Amino acid sequence: MSSIIDKLCERARTSSSQRAFEFLSSKGVSEQVLDYAELKRSASRVAAMLKAAGAGVGERVLILCQPGPEYVTAFFGCLYAGAVAVPLFPPRNRLHVSRVVSILNDAQASLLLCNAKGVGRYGEFFSEMGVPDSALLTIEASERYVEGLPEPAVQLPENTAFLQYTSGSTGNPKGVMVSNRNIEHNLGMLNEWLGGKPGEVMVSWLPPYHDMGLIAGLLAPVMAGYPCVLMPPETFAHSPFVWL
Repeated sequence: MSSIIDKLCERARTSSSQRAFEFLSSKGVSEQVLDYAELKRSASRVAAMLKAAGAGVGERVLILCQPGPEYVTAFFGCLYAGAVAVPLFPPRNRLHVSRVVSILNDAQASLLLCNAKGVGRYGEFFSEMGVPDSALLTIEASERYVEGLPEPAVQLPENTAFLQYTSGSTGNPKGVMVSNRNIEHNLGMLNEWLGGKPGEVMVSWLPPYHDMGLIAGLLAPVMAGYPCVLMPPETFAHSPFVWL
């Protein structure tokens, strides 16, 4: 069985310059392209940062980045490190931060991945709720890791890859453990039904912190080898025609 990280490393080795993800602006204009080599390098840098912060295999790490390159890098970086990714929406106010802290405690996590802008926006709220500043790691900080980057952690089929939490709109958020074996089986069926294969192109506006946006939008393309063009969810909400 090939895990999603095994497949990423294989594509970075055999198809390094092939487009993996393309990111659109709010007006539907291409802003950034990540090929497989760049995606693997970015993921390994995040993994190096997590390792330096003491995150071992199985450590739960919350992802609070905005949809876009940072979210993709953060998620694959967690998997690369063997950490358990916990994809969440970026908080916007004190109430949202309170929900994140409840998930932090439930998941027994000690680290959160975000960006510098996010730390400036809600870092004070986390401090008020007892989360130390050292727990907030920024994607920008991973860019200083350029030498001695780690090899990917061993990806055992039974290892938990990520925790998918419910919205918590009707009660406390509840997490579902998704293993590497679950992902491989799900992606195999998904790409078979969708016809996803090299030569195809996917476009998605779905939020990467929801299961469909994460699995179909981020993982399925890498597993099958076709590029995915991602647009901000709010762009689709404001102007659905851009998606078409």
